[in-house]
Amino acid sequence: MNRKKYNIQELLLLLYVMYGTVICTIPSISNIIGSYSILVNFGVGILLFIINVKKYDSKLLFFVGIMIINSIAGALINNTGFGSLTTIMNLYIMFLYANKINIHKRFILSSATIIFIGNLLFLLAGKSNYNTNSIGYLGFIMIVFIFILYENMERKTLMMKTIMLIMVIVNIVTIYLSLSRASLMGVVMFFLIMIFPFFITNKKIFRSISLLLIIGSILFPYIYVGMWKHNVEINFGTKNKNFYSGRQMIWSRMMKEFEGKELYGIGSNFRTNSTSTSLNVHNSLFAIYMIYGAINFAVFLPLFVRFIWKMQEKSKNKVNRIAIAGIIGMLVISYYETNLIWSDVYMFFVILSCIAYSKEENDDIEERKAYEKDNSIYTNI
Repeated sequence: MNRKKYNIQELLLLLYVMYGTVICTIPSISNIIGSYSILVNFGVGILLFIINVKKYDSKLLFFVGIMIINSIAGALINNTGFGSLTTIMNLYIMFLYANKINIHKRFILSSATIIFIGNLLFLLAGKSNYNTNSIGYLGFIMIVFIFILYENMERKTLMMKTIMLIMVIVNIVTIYLSLSRASLMGVVMFFLIMIFPFFITNKKIFRSISLLLIIGSILFPYIYVGMWKHNVEINFGTKNKNFYSGRQMIWSRMMKEFEGKELYGIGSNFRTNSTSTSLNVHNSLFAIYMIYGAINFAVFLPLFVRFIWKMQEKSKNKVNRIAIAGIIGMLVISYYETNLIWSDVYMFFVILSCIAYSKEENDDIEERKAYEKDNSIYTNI
């Protein structure tokens, strides 16, 4: 393994990984520091933005700046809280810095190792402190990072292969027992892509699949609510869970509240009933549309699609491909969960995105050679 020192971005991200892993896998510590996750996410995003500020495309930076201003204006109109305002700002900022960050194999190996240790703690912890859907999602995340860890190991001994295989199986069983259908579908999608890599390496196929998943995520609540209102029932053979999970009532109320507030949305302080203390939309992209409104979403959607599509350029590398497959799995899960924007697990989306965009060590060498050549005193002779 490369023994060079970590650069400032890698050190910042490693601390971020440690924090995010702890609050997800050690409930006793999470109860103490978990309330700061919104500030941590925002702080890390701002620092990474500042570090890479000279690298951004001016047009993209302009659009992101306009939309952040629009988001602040919208928050004043629809009474959106600070935490939800930073959520949309974090996403816009990540669209800028994710493909500019300079990370290396040593960082990817270290971060995956931290998350692997967190996985052990998570599997040993009592699950009474976790929501069943959170259990399923964390199980999915751990599987993705086990694959990343294994791929980055220099020595793949039989013992390590056995341990990794056991951990993957245990996490799959954990997801199954959690009855989290979304996470189970996400895992199935992840393994399909790993088995058939052309889903990612073929540019047209990848763009088609990712675009269908993104557009489908927005349409899904409308289709789901429509089926519910027309008493359409689908039986998947699971006795412990009905097809309609209760999300249809949340989505139906939000759609009704959205009428007349399309431009800037209903805001994050909307409550689906008198007893709820917070708003959980249970669909990441639908949440962005409903909470922040059509103006924001009209710009957010193409930026998000562009963000996902550009990852494909790095898909020839196995580690990048694993990360991209993980993000596609996240998109599947986002039909039922706010996993892309929920502050406690947002770190995983950031780290996977950075890995998906990361360069091979050889790329760094070639870039350095090109830089030295372009800046040589003999260039203009």
